[in-house]
Amino acid sequence: YDPLAGGEALLVLEGHTESVEALTVFEDPATGGLRLASGSDDNSVRVWDLAAGGAVLFVLEGHTEFVCALTAFADPATGETRLASGSLDKTLRVWDANKGGAALRVVAFDDTVWALTVGRDTSGHFVAFGKRWGELRVESGTTPLTLACYQGDVAAISDLVQQGAGVDQEDSDGYTPLFVASLKGHVDVVRVLLDAGAAVDKHLLQ
Repeated sequence: YDPLAGGEALLVLEGHTESVEALTVFEDPATGGLRLASGSDDNSVRVWDLAAGGAVLFVLEGHTEFVCALTAFADPATGETRLASGSLDKTLRVWDANKGGAALRVVAFDDTVWALTVGRDTSGHFVAFGKRWGELRVESGTTPLTLACYQGDVAAISDLVQQGAGVDQEDSDGYTPLFVASLKGHVDVVRVLLDAGAAVDKHLLQ
């Protein structure tokens, strides 16, 4: 919409199959033109090229519930534009805003991510969401085993362990799978990890 022309619609973008909950605008690094990212109740994020009449560039899929929040930021390591999306599925996902593809990082939380922003202070980049704070390291990430431990998914954990996933491998926050399972009260997961040889006395990183 053009707010200076009485709210006249400039473009109508169609593609989502449910309500749109979140929007963010960022620049195309190659042309300087504007791109729009939209998050929807259809569990997807779509990226549109506003300079090309609103053509959809790609669809980012991976969330299993409504996408409630979106923000764009520069990767501190490369300067490339990233998108961060928050969802009713209790995860925050980081995406390549220029190329699309699978999520670069998935961070699990114990509640819905309703709103978020990424900023920078003297200690580096951080993400603020809802009433919680935590460091966001795009270049590392939560391991698949740790993510499954957050969710209490015994079947996925058993499969990952059978495929050789490290039962004592710490994620970027220094948490082991056994610590996460114990923290979340997933007793069956704890048993699977102990049967796989997880160290019961491994200390967290300080």
